[in-house]
Amino acid sequence: MIQEASTSIFRKPLSAGQRASLGMRVLTTRKWIQGLSWDDVDLWIKRAAPSQSLLSAWRSGSITWETFTTRYREEQQSQQTTDIVQGKRGTPKSVPVSPVAYLARIAQHMPVTVLCWERDEHCHRFTLVELVKQAMLEVAK
Repeated sequence: MIQEASTSIFRKPLSAGQRASLGMRVLTTRKWIQGLSWDDVDLWIKRAAPSQSLLSAWRSGSITWETFTTRYREEQQSQQTTDIVQGKRGTPKSVPVSPVAYLARIAQHMPVTVLCWERDEHCHRFTLVELVKQAMLEVAK
C-alpha cells in the first residue's frame, strides 16, 4: 500500500496507532525540512522530489500545474538510480533502480507513506503515489 501525507501531521504527537498506519515514512524532498525530526522519517529519497529547476519554474508561475506534473513524470521515468538515506547520520546508499521502482517494491510488502511539506493538492507527492501504484500493477502482471 502506498499513500501520501504532509509532514504537518507531525506537528502534534501521533498515537501509536496513527504512527503504525503510516508504515514506512519516506521523505521525498530535495532538502531536509526544518523542524522535522528523524524520529518521524524512516527513509529520505531526494531523487523522488522534482528537480530544483522544475520546482522553480512552478513556483515562479512560468509553467502550469499540468506541465509541472508532466515534466515531473518524465524526470521520474528517466531516473536509473536511487540514493537512500536512512537515519540522521546515515550515509547515502545508491540502489540501481528508480525511486518509483524502489518505492513500489517496498509498498508490495508494507504500507509506505510518502512525505512532503506542501499542504495543498499542488504537491509532487500525489503524482509520485500514482506512479508507484502504476509500477506496482506492472510488477504484479
